[in-house]
Amino acid sequence: MSNNSVSLYSVSELLGKNFFIPSYQRGFRWSDQQVNDLLNDIKEFLDKENKCQKEFYCLQPIVVKKCSQSVITDNALSSSSDSNIWYEVIDGQQRLTTLFLIIHYFNEMWIGKQKTPDINIAYETRKNSSVFLHNLHIADNGAVSDGFQCSQNIDFSFIAKAYTTVHTWAVGQQEGGTFDNNSFMSIFKFSTKVIWYEIAEDSETDTPIETFIRINMGKIPLTNAELIKALFLRKRNFNDRTFQLKQIEIASEWDRMEYALQNDSFWWFLNTGKNDIPAHIEYIFDIMYQVAKETDKDTDFNSAYGTDSYATFRFFNSKFSDKLCTEDVTAVWNEVKEYFMTFQEWYNNPAWYHYVGYIISQASKDKNPVIDIYRAYSASTKEAFTAELKRIIKSGLKQIHYTVHDGNYDTTVEYGDPELYSILLLYNIEHIIRLSENNKSLTEYIRFPFKSFKTSSWDIEHIDSQTDNEIKDKKTQNDWIKASMQNLKDYTAAEFTDQEQSRISYFLKNDADDNFEEIKNIIAEKAGEVSAEGNDQLKNSLGNLTLLDSGTNRSYGNALFVTKRGRIINEDKLGTFIPLCTKNVFLKYFDEKIPSLLQWRADDMQNYQNDVVSTIKEYLTEKAE
Repeated sequence: MSNNSVSLYSVSELLGKNFFIPSYQRGFRWSDQQVNDLLNDIKEFLDKENKCQKEFYCLQPIVVKKCSQSVITDNALSSSSDSNIWYEVIDGQQRLTTLFLIIHYFNEMWIGKQKTPDINIAYETRKNSSVFLHNLHIADNGAVSDGFQCSQNIDFSFIAKAYTTVHTWAVGQQEGGTFDNNSFMSIFKFSTKVIWYEIAEDSETDTPIETFIRINMGKIPLTNAELIKALFLRKRNFNDRTFQLKQIEIASEWDRMEYALQNDSFWWFLNTGKNDIPAHIEYIFDIMYQVAKETDKDTDFNSAYGTDSYATFRFFNSKFSDKLCTEDVTAVWNEVKEYFMTFQEWYNNPAWYHYVGYIISQASKDKNPVIDIYRAYSASTKEAFTAELKRIIKSGLKQIHYTVHDGNYDTTVEYGDPELYSILLLYNIEHIIRLSENNKSLTEYIRFPFKSFKTSSWDIEHIDSQTDNEIKDKKTQNDWIKASMQNLKDYTAAEFTDQEQSRISYFLKNDADDNFEEIKNIIAEKAGEVSAEGNDQLKNSLGNLTLLDSGTNRSYGNALFVTKRGRIINEDKLGTFIPLCTKNVFLKYFDEKIPSLLQWRADDMQNYQNDVVSTIKEYLTEKAE
């Protein structure tokens, strides 16, 4: 088993090490901006007030692999430092070269001071590059002198330009009168760190070129998951007797968790939207970090672990000291497994799956509700946890009131209210939970599909045809009339009087006739639908609204109920996700008194509204009439 390792190395720990830049690496290409950004960031860290003792400035990872003896021999690599051990640089050459330039510059400019050892860099190609680096110096006129013709080598030109940038920056700091070279170099050497990721010498899956291609050409950076996995599998974590067994155990459990989290249903349940991190297990580490950040009020997490994408790794790295024993590593790993098993328990419990899934789906992009949900779960019994989930849901709907009159429900919510989306989603969720509770055999296959829901765009749709979406152009108006008349003929026994037929025919033939609403109301009345005239409150009430995906909704616009019903059935046959309660609407499950499948009338609206409110009323506030 490969034993990739990861550590945090200060710049001082890189001094005297030997680095080999292979031929597949491009030359140095950092711009003035990148060099200045690095120097300014270090200076800003130096000037920062109230730094904690262990705080440091961290650079992005450097990925290396120890060179074999054949590579050392073939490339005539020779160094008097570090026992002539050389590291092939797979990723991080630009940062490493810039670190060399900064060290070299300050060694040159502060003559008489104790010199800082260089970082040794050799190149498979561009053989003179190493000599060029060591010959760099600033001439009396402020120009870079190196003994080479930079114009003849593009790499030399970029390196010389970067060295000039370091000089210009340092001179500017000196002219400011507040720059302390010794303090800067101390911060630079001891409080500037890199993430050192070393690929095992016996690794077969992580060859240097494959890793280089993935990171540099595939644009997939080294992930927190890879770095943290290396932390757990470090050989020094375990005693010699249990080393391989413990490695195999952790690696196998890691793979099982990753496989489970790759399940789309599980993954979309846990996330507010698309989350395409390559290793899904990284989600667990991020949640653990965020929970610790919310819980530990004594630690400044931003200062201790940074705010960049590798903060999670640095948090876990802090748990892995050199004195860590096998039992300590096992305890940290067991905590990871506990989080995973908690997520699985939520997913496998029918009620928790729907309540947690609803809360996550309603969260804003900048707030992950899983953090608070996990903390609530950890502090609760199972019964109390269910109650807490319901409390969270209710807190999001606290503005919605309902009343009861003569056995019928009414509510303050209407078309256009921002809470409508949440109410109709919760109605679907709670309806499914009740079905599962009443018939346990349904639990296995009736689950709200959060992936399908989150990957679609949704509209609040008027069930009857009298919507606010005006049909303004004459051609579309005529098309609507013809289609509606045909639908009524095909599916109903509706009959028009001679006067009505004449009025409709006149409208279709006369482009100057702009009284479309009159014609529309005639047809809607024949279809048994609510006339728009004088019924704005009814047509915009909860009893006339449902959730429908935007594609299906906008494909039929202001069609009659009979038309919509047919299209919903066809879409369902084709496998389009239609929320269960929306299907119930168009299948007329709420038609208790008037058994007509082709009309949506005032009684239907009241029956449907009664069902919605009675299903979710524990999350709403009752108001006296």
